[in-house]
Amino acid sequence: MGGSSSSRAVSTTTNYADTRNLTSVDNSVGDGDRINFSSAGPISGVTIERTDHGAVAAGRDLGMQALAVTGDTFSGALDFAADSLAESIGMVTRNNAALADNFRYSQQVTSDNIGRALAAVQESTRSETAEAFNTLAKRGMWVVLALAAVWLISKRIK
Repeated sequence: MGGSSSSRAVSTTTNYADTRNLTSVDNSVGDGDRINFSSAGPISGVTIERTDHGAVAAGRDLGMQALAVTGDTFSGALDFAADSLAESIGMVTRNNAALADNFRYSQQVTSDNIGRALAAVQESTRSETAEAFNTLAKRGMWVVLALAAVWLISKRIK
């Protein structure tokens, strides 16, 4: 880049009455001016242009730099996407492991609570059964004593 360029245009038109066929004549040797003629039929006009090769080279360099920047940007975007995906997969894996641990802990706590509740029910049932037997035994003893007293009284009266 850094070069300078200038441009100058000179236009001359000459009309010819005869017909000529020219095909791809190129006077392009070295870095000098370029004159190109091309005609598939009668010549209707001739264009002579001077090309500023410094401007063409600078444009090419600018285009190549733009492509390099675009490539670097795209490569960086792909790297960022790959890193983000890997991080997301890692987070999901860690969260799934934590959920599984919480689920196992919850199952254990629930199982322990159910075990305690069943033990309390069994103890309560045993206590109530024992109390019922004690009550029955006490009342049964009174009933037996009452019957024995009635029997003894009936034996004495006879």
